[in-house]
Amino acid sequence: MFVVTLVLSSLGKLPWSTVDTNACIKATSFYSPVIESQTIGLRQVQLNGTLWPGENPSWSRKEFGDPEVENIWEALELVDTFPITQSDIIALGKDPDIAARFPNEDFGLGEEAYIAALDVQHKMHCLNELRKMAFVDYGESTSTPKKHEHGQLWWIHLRHCVDMLAQDMICHADADLVTYRWMDTQSNPFPDFSINRQCRNLDDILQYRDEHKVDSKKIVAMQKPKSGITQVPGEPGYYAMFGFEDSDLYPNGEGYGPLPEPKWFGIPPHRSSA
Repeated sequence: MFVVTLVLSSLGKLPWSTVDTNACIKATSFYSPVIESQTIGLRQVQLNGTLWPGENPSWSRKEFGDPEVENIWEALELVDTFPITQSDIIALGKDPDIAARFPNEDFGLGEEAYIAALDVQHKMHCLNELRKMAFVDYGESTSTPKKHEHGQLWWIHLRHCVDMLAQDMICHADADLVTYRWMDTQSNPFPDFSINRQCRNLDDILQYRDEHKVDSKKIVAMQKPKSGITQVPGEPGYYAMFGFEDSDLYPNGEGYGPLPEPKWFGIPPHRSSA
């Protein structure tokens, strides 16, 4: 606890360029040989939290079945294994007598090369499976009958959710490792997804919320003031779908045009390429 406090408190005292980001990451992560040997950079990213995809949607918001998009998903969920040492296995909280190793006669990595993979790719695989199940009956696919008949807004919302999860997982990609074991009935090394992690204490976050929250009933009853506020334009997708009937800024669509780029306040204007 002292090490974590010391590392994190130093962030406010040192120029950003002098901060050892790996030390900060290690202080808030479970052990990983990736962090020990690979410098992991940090970047500031503004997530795309819009509901409608817009003219240039991020790759994870695009239509299901787009070959370019499907290739990206496949690349992100591709699990490549690599060797780690016996000391790594022990530091990961795993039993070296149980963890699977690469056969030296086949791989030439020595007798103590244990099988590992990045857990972040497993997470992307899980998300992609959810995406496929959600969108299997959408679009031009005829291989599976439509299970549900949903309106366009329902699918826009679902694409928004998948996109937000993908952006979040890429932003918070960790170096946690999955080890492998030999399992009864399985002829190949079987991944052990019950990994050990160093997690943020959610109870501490919820405690702050509980100590500072306002009456939820008052929030539900709150209405937009008729004056004294500055309104931002709605998303283009909303106007295209529902029109301007309830618009204060563009009554009957009058004055509506291309929206200006959002202003930045204290954050470098670097958008995610994802």
